[in-house]
Amino acid sequence: MNAKAMLRCVPAALAASALLVVVAPTDLRAYGLLGFNLGQSYRDVRVFNNFGDATANDNTQGDASWPGQTGAPLAIWKACSEWCSEKHDLSGAGDPHQPGGLGSGGANFDISWQGLATSIGAAGDRVHSELVGNNPGVYAFTEGPLGGPWDTGWRIRYYSAWAWDDGPDATLSSGTVDLQGVACHEYGHALGLAHTGFSNATMYAFVIGDGVGARSIESDDIAGVQAIYGVLDTAIKPHLASVALNGTTVTVTGSNFAATNNELWFTRAGPNATGTPLKVTGLASNGTLLTASLPAGAGPGDIQVRKGGAGGHKGLSNALAFDPQACAGVVSYCTAGLSSNLCLPTMTSSGTPSASASSGFTLSCLNLEGNKNALLFHGVSGRAALPWGTGGSSYLCVQPPTQRTLSANTGGSSGGCGGSYALDWLAWMVANPGALGTPLQVGATFDAQVWYRDPPAVKTTNLSNAIEFSVCP
Repeated sequence: MNAKAMLRCVPAALAASALLVVVAPTDLRAYGLLGFNLGQSYRDVRVFNNFGDATANDNTQGDASWPGQTGAPLAIWKACSEWCSEKHDLSGAGDPHQPGGLGSGGANFDISWQGLATSIGAAGDRVHSELVGNNPGVYAFTEGPLGGPWDTGWRIRYYSAWAWDDGPDATLSSGTVDLQGVACHEYGHALGLAHTGFSNATMYAFVIGDGVGARSIESDDIAGVQAIYGVLDTAIKPHLASVALNGTTVTVTGSNFAATNNELWFTRAGPNATGTPLKVTGLASNGTLLTASLPAGAGPGDIQVRKGGAGGHKGLSNALAFDPQACAGVVSYCTAGLSSNLCLPTMTSSGTPSASASSGFTLSCLNLEGNKNALLFHGVSGRAALPWGTGGSSYLCVQPPTQRTLSANTGGSSGGCGGSYALDWLAWMVANPGALGTPLQVGATFDAQVWYRDPPAVKTTNLSNAIEFSVCP
């Protein structure tokens, strides 16, 4: 393999000469330190997507673990997240080069992903962008604020002379350079690391091959980031285990939350002019649970907890993917009762339950008793499993209170299982503005079930299985 180009870390004052004098460690093979660290207020990462190569933005496939971004911004987000304390979104998924491996730092360090920037920014504004031109043998450089200190910010520039590739596959287009790998190296400088003498490390001064190997930090890199920020302290640093959005209520679970003054940090929707996270402050906790109302302006990206009273490196949690605009899939649950003619009704759905639509989401039920009345009812209080009368086989699967909708004949022949029921639920909700669950809110969860007449059965009626769905944008 050939070393293709040297990566340099340059302060703004010396950018023209692309020179940085770094005091080498005693062991020239080991990681080097630049003598600064990034505090909580400077953990934001943004991208000004002015990358001109088609291959820099041809990954248009979204990833639920990295919501809201594709192309160059997604590649750079993954690159910076590789240095974080724990696996991103717990799974670390998203990089075919290191399956399940994104988030390998094991230090008290985590970024705050803030999406797209509105410009290339100043030298300390914590923005990645392309720079028109070239510097022979140099792919990219990191610069700090003119006059310093570097612990208040950085900026990373990528020379346009190179053909950048956004991946995510480990095999790149011919003649291109891996944006994620180079970004991972450069962000190592931004957080305080110099070059190392280990050729297999991300912080090695030369890119080997096309740079894909630099996506994954190695033991020398890990030792370096831990030397700056300390080895991950699982007894103190907050940890996020789950996040859920029900209506406008955000619930996170985890550990090491403070009793008071916790904060939830969100990625802002749309381009972010400053990099400042969207925050909900002053939250109380029992140590493992936090709830808050979804703030206006929260967008797809990450969610984190800033521990109350903890302003140091151990105060900011790992990141979980969070998308307030996401639409959960429709889920079938519960067991239908067997009718007196041995019919087993089954609910299905078609379309999307969109809050911005007035129709187009149909809930159906097949295999119903023929020529009987049926209706659909829904609730907003979650699931249930309550016996539908003593000795019957049906269960009430929707937690009361419930809302009845339209009653209709199932059709088909009496004594057979050819009956069916269908309702455009969205259209019915629009036509009934006072119904339970209206007005529709993005993220709100509904459970629905079909009731039908079955005279020989217990209570002379029976129930289908149930469906759960969330309202989409």
